[in-house]
Amino acid sequence: MGRIHVVTDSGSDLPVELRQSLGIHVVPLTVQFGDEIFRDGVDISTAEFYTRLRQETRMPSTCQPSPADFVEAYERIAQPGDTILSVHLSSKMSGTYQSAVLASTMIDPQIAVKAIDSKAASLGTGVVALTAAEAVQAGKAVEEILEDVQRTIEHMQVYFVVDTLEYLQKNGGSVWPLPWWAPS
Repeated sequence: MGRIHVVTDSGSDLPVELRQSLGIHVVPLTVQFGDEIFRDGVDISTAEFYTRLRQETRMPSTCQPSPADFVEAYERIAQPGDTILSVHLSSKMSGTYQSAVLASTMIDPQIAVKAIDSKAASLGTGVVALTAAEAVQAGKAVEEILEDVQRTIEHMQVYFVVDTLEYLQKNGGSVWPLPWWAPS
């Protein structure tokens, strides 16, 4: 019986220490500030990203990993007979999940890849990856892990709060008029 690996993308926002302790592998998204392109979490840290965000007049853009990025990651970590559970940003928000699905068809067919649409972003995706990794560490079978993951996706509710509406507005979002509950 082969090993089970958990892969996610950097959009899951999991702390490095947590990923390392649970053996979660990360494929980075790219972040572009003007003409400069960085691999998220590799070439630019979260702290550096937010420093640049405050300094830049234009909003950065992001890009999903390519199928080739996933193929490289999958082939680096897995051997024939292994299974990869690849947990990613919502397919409604990014093409990352689709890149993972395409990559799963480009590797040795003896390596099973189960691409999982977290239907979430940020730590919502991270929670789904954590569910998978904890189940792997508990020694569960792939089918049991997928059931745990599906249950997490179905029951998760994600809310977010922003410190400022500045970046939403810079990104082209309309923030006026404010809802009745927002401080003015």
